[in-house]
Amino acid sequence: MNNKLIGLIAVAVLALVLVSALILGNRKNVVQGFAGAAQGGDGGKFTMYYAEWCPHCQSVKPDFKEFMGDGTVNVNGKSVHVDMVQPEKEPEKAVGVDVKGYPTFLYSDAAGKTVEFSGPRNSSGYMEFLKQQVLS
Repeated sequence: MNNKLIGLIAVAVLALVLVSALILGNRKNVVQGFAGAAQGGDGGKFTMYYAEWCPHCQSVKPDFKEFMGDGTVNVNGKSVHVDMVQPEKEPEKAVGVDVKGYPTFLYSDAAGKTVEFSGPRNSSGYMEFLKQQVLS
Protein backbone atom coordinates (compact mmCIF):
# COMPACT_ATOMS: atom_id res chain seq x y z
CA MET A 1 0.00 0.00 0.00
CA ASN A 2 1.15 3.50 -0.56
CA ASN A 3 1.80 5.92 2.28
CA LYS A 4 -1.19 8.17 1.47
CA LEU A 5 -3.65 5.29 1.77
CA ILE A 6 -2.11 4.14 5.06
CA GLY A 7 -2.30 7.70 6.37
CA LEU A 8 -5.98 8.00 5.39
CA ILE A 9 -6.80 4.69 7.07
CA ALA A 10 -5.00 5.81 10.23
CA VAL A 11 -6.93 9.10 10.28
CA ALA A 12 -10.24 7.26 9.74
CA VAL A 13 -9.53 4.84 12.60
CA LEU A 14 -8.55 7.70 14.90
CA ALA A 15 -11.75 9.58 13.97
CA LEU A 16 -13.86 6.51 14.75
CA VAL A 17 -12.19 6.09 18.13
CA LEU A 18 -12.75 9.76 19.00
CA VAL A 19 -16.39 9.71 17.88
CA SER A 20 -17.02 6.52 19.88
CA ALA A 21 -15.50 8.09 22.99
CA LEU A 22 -17.61 11.22 22.50
CA ILE A 23 -20.82 9.20 22.07
CA LEU A 24 -20.13 7.08 25.15
CA GLY A 25 -19.27 10.21 27.12
CA ASN A 26 -22.54 11.84 26.00
CA ARG A 27 -24.56 8.83 27.14
CA LYS A 28 -22.94 9.12 30.55
CA ASN A 29 -23.75 12.86 30.69
CA VAL A 30 -27.39 12.23 29.76
CA VAL A 31 -27.75 9.63 32.48
CA GLN A 32 -26.02 11.82 35.06
CA GLY A 33 -27.62 15.08 33.98
CA PHE A 34 -31.24 14.03 33.54
CA ALA A 35 -32.04 10.70 35.18
CA GLY A 36 -32.53 11.88 38.71
CA ALA A 37 -31.20 15.37 37.92
CA ALA A 38 -27.87 14.25 39.38
CA GLN A 39 -26.25 17.62 38.81
CA GLY A 40 -29.29 19.39 40.17
CA GLY A 41 -30.20 19.89 43.75
CA ASP A 42 -33.00 18.08 45.56
CA GLY A 43 -35.34 20.48 43.75
CA GLY A 44 -34.12 19.66 40.22
CA LYS A 45 -32.39 21.73 37.58
CA PHE A 46 -33.35 24.89 35.65
CA THR A 47 -31.30 25.63 32.53
CA MET A 48 -31.17 28.39 29.95
CA TYR A 49 -29.96 27.10 26.55
CA TYR A 50 -28.63 30.01 24.52
CA ALA A 51 -26.34 31.21 21.74
CA GLU A 52 -24.03 34.21 21.89
CA TRP A 53 -25.16 35.42 18.44
CA CYS A 54 -28.87 35.44 19.44
CA PRO A 55 -30.23 38.94 20.21
CA HIS A 56 -33.06 37.51 22.36
CA CYS A 57 -30.49 35.62 24.43
CA GLN A 58 -28.39 38.73 24.87
CA SER A 59 -31.38 40.65 26.19
CA VAL A 60 -32.29 38.03 28.85
CA LYS A 61 -28.79 36.87 29.74
CA PRO A 62 -27.94 39.60 32.32
CA ASP A 63 -31.12 39.03 34.34
CA PHE A 64 -30.77 35.24 34.15
CA LYS A 65 -27.15 35.46 35.33
CA GLU A 66 -28.26 37.59 38.27
CA PHE A 67 -31.07 35.13 39.06
CA MET A 68 -28.62 32.23 38.76
CA GLY A 69 -26.22 33.73 41.30
CA ASP A 70 -23.81 31.04 42.46
CA GLY A 71 -25.74 28.34 40.57
CA THR A 72 -28.22 27.37 43.25
CA VAL A 73 -31.62 28.87 44.07
CA ASN A 74 -33.71 27.94 47.12
CA VAL A 75 -37.30 27.21 46.08
CA ASN A 76 -39.94 25.96 48.54
CA GLY A 77 -37.16 24.77 50.87
CA LYS A 78 -35.40 22.81 48.14
CA SER A 79 -32.19 23.51 46.24
CA VAL A 80 -32.56 24.02 42.47
CA HIS A 81 -29.41 23.96 40.33
CA VAL A 82 -29.50 26.83 37.79
CA ASP A 83 -27.25 26.80 34.74
CA MET A 84 -26.62 28.36 31.33
CA VAL A 85 -25.59 26.12 28.43
CA GLN A 86 -24.44 26.98 24.91
CA PRO A 87 -25.32 23.88 22.85
CA GLU A 88 -23.14 25.03 19.95
CA LYS A 89 -20.07 25.19 22.21
CA GLU A 90 -21.03 22.49 24.73
CA PRO A 91 -23.00 19.90 22.72
CA GLU A 92 -22.38 17.23 25.34
CA LYS A 93 -24.52 19.23 27.80
CA ALA A 94 -27.46 19.36 25.39
CA VAL A 95 -27.64 15.71 24.34
CA GLY A 96 -31.22 14.49 24.57
CA VAL A 97 -32.55 18.00 25.18
CA ASP A 98 -35.26 19.40 22.90
CA VAL A 99 -33.91 22.87 22.09
CA LYS A 100 -36.03 24.25 19.24
CA GLY A 101 -34.77 27.81 19.39
CA TYR A 102 -32.84 30.28 21.49
CA PRO A 103 -33.21 30.96 24.29
CA THR A 104 -34.91 27.82 25.63
CA PHE A 105 -35.52 27.49 29.36
CA LEU A 106 -36.06 23.97 30.73
CA TYR A 107 -36.74 22.65 34.21
CA SER A 108 -35.95 18.98 34.98
CA ASP A 109 -37.13 17.46 38.23
CA ALA A 110 -35.48 14.66 40.17
CA ALA A 111 -37.65 12.06 38.40
CA GLY A 112 -36.45 13.25 34.98
CA LYS A 113 -39.66 15.07 33.96
CA THR A 114 -38.86 18.16 31.88
CA VAL A 115 -41.03 21.27 31.58
CA GLU A 116 -40.36 24.23 29.29
CA PHE A 117 -40.61 27.71 30.81
CA SER A 118 -42.58 30.23 28.74
CA GLY A 119 -43.37 32.95 31.26
CA PRO A 120 -41.92 36.42 31.81
CA ARG A 121 -38.17 36.41 31.24
CA ASN A 122 -37.12 38.06 34.48
CA SER A 123 -36.16 36.97 37.99
CA SER A 124 -39.69 37.07 39.36
CA GLY A 125 -40.99 35.12 36.35
CA TYR A 126 -38.34 32.43 36.78
CA MET A 127 -39.03 32.16 40.52
CA GLU A 128 -42.79 31.93 40.10
CA PHE A 129 -42.34 29.16 37.51
CA LEU A 130 -39.96 27.23 39.79
CA LYS A 131 -42.34 27.56 42.76
CA GLN A 132 -45.03 25.88 40.64
CA GLN A 133 -42.64 23.11 39.62
CA VAL A 134 -40.94 22.46 42.96
CA LEU A 135 -43.52 21.34 45.45
CA SER A 136 -42.53 21.26 49.08
